[in-house]
Amino acid sequence: MREDIFNLLKERAVKGCSISFDYIFETYKPVVYRAKKVYYLFHYETDDWLQEGRIICFKSLQTYDAKKGATFGSYFRMNFKNHVFSLIRRQEAYKRKVDKECVSCGVDVGVMPQVVEDRPLETIKYVFYKENALLFAESLSDYEREVFVKYTLEEECKMLKEKRALTRIKKKFVHHYINP
Repeated sequence: MREDIFNLLKERAVKGCSISFDYIFETYKPVVYRAKKVYYLFHYETDDWLQEGRIICFKSLQTYDAKKGATFGSYFRMNFKNHVFSLIRRQEAYKRKVDKECVSCGVDVGVMPQVVEDRPLETIKYVFYKENALLFAESLSDYEREVFVKYTLEEECKMLKEKRALTRIKKKFVHHYINP
């Protein structure tokens, strides 16, 4: 989109012209679809992603300054990605509440059904995945477990030895969960 046309549409969109905003958003909608393919938000459907995209696009239009050297597309992409990260952090923080609400193993089994019934389904799933991750980690060697923890914390595995261990871990994971 030419800069002069974009500036006119931006000015009109910020003042409340929905037609100008819709035109700009349609131009940059692929940013939202790309993020939707890469990131997962629990209970978010395409319409939810588009709504979040529209909100961030409008906020980006309000704060965009071409004098800073970035194109609007890259500015919007960065803002939307940061917003998605915030949503993921919020989602994960909600899931971590289970650590505070856990029942010790010493609790009478007769109490457990009531405890499970009062928990949201996400919490029960989180406990299930956490227990399975621990069981899977037990099947790894000490070094593989160290690399597995590093990888799950999204630290980059740079050394060739770590990359090889990661390849073994992935094979074990597939064997353990997908092809038991």
